[in-house]
Parts: sequence; C-alpha cells; structure tokens
Amino acid sequence: MKKLICVTLIVFGMVAFAFVPTPTTAAAEGGTVTGTSQGAFPAGTSLGPVALDSLQLGTGVIIDSDNSAVGNFHSVLTGRSALGQPQEITVEGNVSQGTVDENGTASFSGIATLDAGGGAPLQAGVPFSVTTTSGSLVLVIGSTTLPPASLTGGSITIE
Repeated sequence: MKKLICVTLIVFGMVAFAFVPTPTTAAAEGGTVTGTSQGAFPAGTSLGPVALDSLQLGTGVIIDSDNSAVGNFHSVLTGRSALGQPQEITVEGNVSQGTVDENGTASFSGIATLDAGGGAPLQAGVPFSVTTTSGSLVLVIGSTTLPPASLTGGSITIE
C-alpha cells in the first residue's frame, strides 16, 4: 500500500510539474536598450535645411512585456546649415512605447523636444521613434525618417 501511495504522489507531482505555466512569448518581448554611441549618416542626409553628417546619442530605456516603456533618448545631430555654417540639432525625448525582438533589434518611441539650433525656437511635443541594432540606428522625427546611421563608436546594448 505504501508503494502505491508513493507512486501515485510521484505521478501527481510529475503531472503538476508538466502543467506549470511557462513564460509566454509576450513576456519575453520586454527588455532594455542602453548605451552611448556616435554614428555617421550617409551623404545627402538632411533634416529641414540642415545637411547632416553625424550624430551622438545616449539612451536608457526599459521596455515592458505589454510594449509600454520608460526612459530617455538624447541625440545631437551635427551638420551644416544652408549657408554652410556648422549647426547642431538636439532631440531630447521621453520614451513611452517599445519592443525588443529575438534578432537583436529594438524599437521605441515617445515625445521629444527639438532644438533645431541656429536661433530657431524650441519645438515641444514632437513625436519621435528609434529603431536600432548594435550597429545602426534609424531615427524618425515628426514625419521625417532619416536614413540609417552607421554606429561608429561607443555601443548600444539590447537585452
């Protein structure tokens, strides 16, 4: 009788273990994006009248499994004005949504303040989004999608 009870308990334990909930795919989609980096835009890249050459960025983003996110994105885009003068455009954004996939790509978005430099007034409430891997970054500011910038230094970690 004791053997039957022991075998029954072992079987019930194995069945119970087999039905333990496993993490869903959605739970695995959360993650983090952190880093500081610099990059280069391809020739012919512009944002408004500014011909862009490069960017510097810093970001820290935590993405939850429901695609909500918190964090910051800061980037300084450097280039030349229509008159050939050096000009910097600063994008300072608060992140509210994001995703991380198993291929090492992260996307996040939110609302930014844009300082176009050259004496232009600050623009608040500008939507932005970023799609990045460890080697490139695509930045969308308002309705303008910049071409992929090749990251040339620093690092971005996607986990």
